[in-house]
Amino acid sequence: MHSVVALMEDLPDEGLVLGQVGTVVENWAPSVYEVEFCDDNGRAMPWLQ
Repeated sequence: MHSVVALMEDLPDEGLVLGQVGTVVENWAPSVYEVEFCDDNGRAMPWLQ
């Protein structure tokens, strides 16, 4: 929980790009995580929550 992670590939359908940084906010199952990404102003991206 609360680990900082970075994308290893573009996810264009979600509006995310390679290297974008997010924070793990939930661990649902082994190797299944919920990650919150923020915009350049530090606001959570609401369409991804």
